[in-house]
Amino acid sequence: MKSYAKNYAVYQIGENKGQYVNLEFAYLKDLSIIDMHLRHFILTASIDLEHALKVRLLKDFNNSPDDGYKLVEKYLREFPDVMSDIERKQDNSYTADLAGKLLKEGFAIWNIIELLSLKDFLVLYRRFYEEYPDCLTGPNYYYPMQAVRKLRNAAAHNNCLINSLRKPYCGQPRYNPHVDKLLTKIDASKESRRKNKSNQVVYDFITMLCLIDEVIPNEKMRQKILNNAQNLFHGRMLKNKEFYSKENSITSSYSFVNKVVDFLCEKKYNNSVI
Repeated sequence: MKSYAKNYAVYQIGENKGQYVNLEFAYLKDLSIIDMHLRHFILTASIDLEHALKVRLLKDFNNSPDDGYKLVEKYLREFPDVMSDIERKQDNSYTADLAGKLLKEGFAIWNIIELLSLKDFLVLYRRFYEEYPDCLTGPNYYYPMQAVRKLRNAAAHNNCLINSLRKPYCGQPRYNPHVDKLLTKIDASKESRRKNKSNQVVYDFITMLCLIDEVIPNEKMRQKILNNAQNLFHGRMLKNKEFYSKENSITSSYSFVNKVVDFLCEKKYNNSVI
């Protein structure tokens, strides 16, 4: 909980030197609760996003000359650690039966994806389109999904996410041309865009929102996920908004991301940002 204090300034001189400015314990507690809700949203949304990307890959695979086995054989030779991980799963895993069965019968692209971590799946995803570039029916999501993977890993390990709004982990502006295209449509100043692009958590979260809107094929499912984000930003995050009225690092980051959430929910662009 103490880590959220990094969002607040510290008196540099005077009798309060070394103490935080406009900070109460209740503020830290509230931020930790908001962060918990944010992590829950990220985990749920990223699982749906991963599933949708697997479906898209298999759909594109149907247009390839590959038999489903050749590419996987090359992939496993190139990345032997993946096979070692699958072998371990046959001994103690919820996918033990599938792992044992496929180790005997062989792996095809449509079944190995059920056994791969997100990291390993994304490598397979990249290798497929490198091998069969003509099968790519839309944008390549490999690099944007790396941002989502890092964000999901942080959420899964209960890492604090919104404790770096004042001093971002990443000091350099991040750049993804597709996400930046969306940000030009948001009612925000150039300085606000620059500042939020330099914050890894903020930019990766916006990247995930863009991918959800682009990759999730079912309109009702896609809208439900985005509505869940909007409910979080309009609901629990504002429950104690008076706590943060004097801390610009928090309010400005919230305002910027909230504009992205609202923009996506209201469908003010042509659904081809990424």
